[in-house]
Amino acid sequence: MLHGLLAPGASRPDRETLSAWIPPANQIALLATLAIHPTHTNRPSEREDVLVSAQALRYLTNLLSVVGPVNANLRSAFQFVQGPRGGRRGYGADADLSGEDDSGGDEAIGSRFAADKSVWARGQDFWKIVGWAFTCSVLHPERWRYWKPWLEYMVDVLEKDSDERARRDGVDKEASPRPGSSDGYGYPFARQSLIMAYLDKCKNRVNLRQIVKALLADGGPMSLPLFQEVFDRETQLTSKGAKKRKREVRALDLENDEYGDYCDNDSPPSSQVSQASPPARSRGKGRNATRHSAATVSGPTTNGPVSITGGFVESIPLRLRLFYQVC
Repeated sequence: MLHGLLAPGASRPDRETLSAWIPPANQIALLATLAIHPTHTNRPSEREDVLVSAQALRYLTNLLSVVGPVNANLRSAFQFVQGPRGGRRGYGADADLSGEDDSGGDEAIGSRFAADKSVWARGQDFWKIVGWAFTCSVLHPERWRYWKPWLEYMVDVLEKDSDERARRDGVDKEASPRPGSSDGYGYPFARQSLIMAYLDKCKNRVNLRQIVKALLADGGPMSLPLFQEVFDRETQLTSKGAKKRKREVRALDLENDEYGDYCDNDSPPSSQVSQASPPARSRGKGRNATRHSAATVSGPTTNGPVSITGGFVESIPLRLRLFYQVC
């Protein structure tokens, strides 16, 4: 339905007079959670759950492209919950930019993914999510597969939001300070950007170091304790086999050749068990195999840093883009 409401505006060449229906901020926030939650990504209970994640991220991408971050009021949607009861609090009104009035609040959504299990509540702040996502690029490739496009989208939002607000201020990012303002800067729109809201906690060197550690997170012993799972049992994988059947209780009736559970076909013979057990490691290759497994699958070793993996290399462009936004 949301795709259908947004599609009519996508073909309009004149972006200044673009007309499209924009969902409330809390609905956009819900879609961002559905796009990354383990229930709809690496731990789905049904096949349709994976489609939910893909369609949610696709809609968010189209919304950013067609409407833009300011008109879509993504700054209000992508805020982190700070209240004790999980209430959503805005960083400031953007009514003059997006046409939305946030003073009245949005109607509550009756979904567990819109409350305490949302990414905006579980993540605590943006930089903790960044640190965990980059940790997954090294240690948990099954999660990095989904965190990578989600984080790419968020970086696109940060960049386009900053650029559009700077354009509305009529200045370039590297322009000199305006004279006459109280603090030397007179950029009212740029100062209300999403990246500035995420950097609001950066008021001292300690907080700044935490942000830098998030950008440099590599799953090593120094960064791993700082960045933990955003969702419960996030790295748990769905079993590839079918759902376990409920075990039937069968009676023992020897006269009718009913042996109950004594000859259960579900229990493999001893010969099959011995064949399924992993072979013993040879002494010559055991040490190298252990080191390789720890570096690429199980995480950092206690004897040295984590080796560079494919996921770490893929995260370098995102790290650089975030470094540019912070600086």
